[in-house]
Amino acid sequence: MLSLPISSLASALELTPADRSNSADIPAQEHHHTTYRIVVLVNKSENPFWSQVRASAEKAARDLNLELQIIAINNNPLRPVRVLSALVNSSHKPNAVLFPNIKNTGKAILELLEQHQVYSIVYDNGFAPKDNMGLPGQFYRYWVGQIDAGNYEASRQLTQELLNQALTMFPDQRPLPIIVLEGRTASRANAQRLLGMFDALMTYSKQVEIRQIFRTRYDTRHARHATLTAHRRYPGVRAIWAANDAMALSAAEAVKETGLIPGKDVLITGFDLLPEAQEKIKTGELLNSYGGHALSAAWGLVYLHDILHDSSHKYRRLAIPLQSGRHSFKVPQPTPEGILWVKPDTDFSNIDFSSLSLISDQPQQSDQKNRYLFEQRHVP
Repeated sequence: MLSLPISSLASALELTPADRSNSADIPAQEHHHTTYRIVVLVNKSENPFWSQVRASAEKAARDLNLELQIIAINNNPLRPVRVLSALVNSSHKPNAVLFPNIKNTGKAILELLEQHQVYSIVYDNGFAPKDNMGLPGQFYRYWVGQIDAGNYEASRQLTQELLNQALTMFPDQRPLPIIVLEGRTASRANAQRLLGMFDALMTYSKQVEIRQIFRTRYDTRHARHATLTAHRRYPGVRAIWAANDAMALSAAEAVKETGLIPGKDVLITGFDLLPEAQEKIKTGELLNSYGGHALSAAWGLVYLHDILHDSSHKYRRLAIPLQSGRHSFKVPQPTPEGILWVKPDTDFSNIDFSSLSLISDQPQQSDQKNRYLFEQRHVP
């Protein structure tokens, strides 16, 4: 029988987009600047996911005429406050900072930026309700927004795809044995993905059994070791749910080491829609992946640009739906003839991020007033 610790995870998540805060507004920044200075924090520049974050943010900044500085945290929880402390006290003080809440560094960053009256937007990995941070603008007036990726919804859908396919391919194994490769326990994105998976699994509780949840912490070495360990302990495992693509790809290579064929003997899914993962989906080695949130910093820059030009409300949380790797990842581009969904080049050179601003000359044709096109789900 399947035993799922859903209640313990539910308290760590917030699944309903929050309304805009009623906090008193803050003074608009002066418009005599020809260019605004923006800092974007990333984790590891050499990581494939964070490389996409960096490339899309750089292109968005050029399109929006923003002076951008990207700083890598490199998994060092002390680095963000140290670097930002120096910047906000220098002659190059930024107008705003976009950052992910990695290793629970977000509160210290918000407090520093609030003290120095620097706008902030949280992207990719936000705060859990248990952090008691409130909404943008509620306790920190200069925290003007948050970009939320639809991890929970994507995980539910992806888990259903994985289990439906596995149950069809392996009808003689009941309950069907699967393993889970989770990310970091402190990561809200990881918690949302796990909860989406658990909620989907409830429908299959008599047909599926989780043999083990491995705390692989987004580490490809741990993912490989966990996959090989599971093969020895549970030789009949037919499905592997991984919390990101890097671990899913590592698991696929480990499956090959055992003499089995990923996609035929064992089904594997991930998250992030990395280019390599998209290729493996095409060849069948990975069943699927959901992603697109690598553009969260770029979308944050579009929103921030509009705030700085008094063209969008502060204190919003923008919900970004994730896209399935079964179809090409595409970005909306408004034109006089309508909305085109365009597959971005590697360097995003074919995407005009300024056209997605609410002050763009192009018609937005969003389904709601003041709602961005990138908040809409792309239906292939």
